[in-house]
Amino acid sequence: MAPVRGLFSFFLDHIFKGTRVVSDMGSDLLDITLRTEFEYVHHRVRFSDDVWRVDGILKPDVSSGVSRDNAERRVFVRVIPRASRDDWRPKWCFREAYALGRLEDHAGVIVPRLVKHREIEQGAYTVTEGLSGVSVAVARSLGQEIDSYSFGFQVGGMLARVHEVRMPRFGYHDPDKQYTQGWKNLVRYRTSSALGEMNGHLHPALKRDVRRIIDRVELPEREPRLLHHDVHEGNLLQRWGTLTGMVDWTHSTGGDPESDLALAFDERSDRYRAGIMTGYQETASLDGGFDGRAAVYQLVEHTCSLARLDATDDEFMQRYEREHSAIERLVPVCRRQLGVWDRLVLFLGGLLPGTERLNDVKATDAA
Repeated sequence: MAPVRGLFSFFLDHIFKGTRVVSDMGSDLLDITLRTEFEYVHHRVRFSDDVWRVDGILKPDVSSGVSRDNAERRVFVRVIPRASRDDWRPKWCFREAYALGRLEDHAGVIVPRLVKHREIEQGAYTVTEGLSGVSVAVARSLGQEIDSYSFGFQVGGMLARVHEVRMPRFGYHDPDKQYTQGWKNLVRYRTSSALGEMNGHLHPALKRDVRRIIDRVELPEREPRLLHHDVHEGNLLQRWGTLTGMVDWTHSTGGDPESDLALAFDERSDRYRAGIMTGYQETASLDGGFDGRAAVYQLVEHTCSLARLDATDDEFMQRYEREHSAIERLVPVCRRQLGVWDRLVLFLGGLLPGTERLNDVKATDAA
């Protein structure tokens, strides 16, 4: 039996090696973080894929001269291990730290207070103080009823305050990123990259339509503002229906606030959408034609999400159906944002000249 057990262990080791290595790297980086930042850890529990809730006593921050009291406190530690020299995922921690720093004490916005952000050879980590409440997703799973309009109104109001923060450029605010040449270039580049990464996930005719819509649609050029770029029920905290904070700023970026607003109510109820729109416009104004541009931004995001799907994921088919159905629903809506000639080109299936330009966008223009 020993050879059989050995052979079985050999196969298990190779099948689960990748998952175990990533998990071990995350645990190792967490241990480094705890030794570096904490004098004493009373309790720790895994909160999500890369976030741990930690109860303990923080060390004084010698590097910045910040002294901390010796009281035990609850914080959240996000660790992103570096799997290779070219691994870009640790930048998530920088993006979160940057956004939280820009939003600290910003009126009308509730976000976690950043305690520490650090990048080391093994990866990167952030330590943030916790906020009260639980996510809307958790509350609903426990059977709590939340009024969609009222909560949407609060989300819209807070999002409008977030969008007051000016950004130096479009795109992610990573230290090594270059300035883009405009908002539309960034949208076109993201779409082009997503379509290029798809391995038969999208019907060729639908793929062609998405490409031409994003190439031809008119998008206004505004100054870049801070976007959360991932507003959903898992990242919104609440307590008995009152919004208590926005969390997970790892995807925050610089862009047109309309895109952030459009994604915040995408595939949500009409009542929730009405609440967000009303709350948002209490503080900020929207230009005419917003509904059409919102559909375009939603189309881009669903296209990017479809390209990121992993065929080995247990929920691949469910997610594929959701993203593909959304694209099919949005393409006809987005067609109406085009001029007569461009709509005719789409109708004729690309038989007319002058329709292929999207792939010409360079990565340096919109990285």
